[in-house]
Amino acid sequence: MAALGGALIGASASLIQMVLNHFREKGQHNDSLLVTALQFLAGNENERSCGISMIEGVFCYRKEYVGVLVPALTSQAVYLLLHTEATASRTEFYNWLRIMGLLKALFERFQIVGDYYGEIGNAFLIKGHPGHRGGVDIPFETLKIWAQKYSMNLDLEL
Repeated sequence: MAALGGALIGASASLIQMVLNHFREKGQHNDSLLVTALQFLAGNENERSCGISMIEGVFCYRKEYVGVLVPALTSQAVYLLLHTEATASRTEFYNWLRIMGLLKALFERFQIVGDYYGEIGNAFLIKGHPGHRGGVDIPFETLKIWAQKYSMNLDLEL
């Protein structure tokens, strides 16, 4: 009886160790994927599209990644709005739309407000200014719709 109990305890300990190893390895794999996604996010328009897809598919709604995703996505949204040279790129326009959708979902799900939310609002104001040049070509009406989706009462005029 004692031998059977010892065998069960040993088997249980082995099973627990195996499960813990699986989750540790899975976590390391996810961390590696996140690094790759972030590298893609900062690349050219096609790489950015792949990075967004990885974030949408693997990381978007996982709380442990929010602290990395929100700053990275905010930075890319502002970059695409204001600084990119690919002004007429439809791919970058759609990348911007996807990033804005991800940010909105993250802001709502995890109740994020503050600096990142403010950065988006500031970028909207700058982009909506008549003298601003640069950034992805975004129709003014689209910019206004997104400002409304973010519940921003911005005085956007062209």
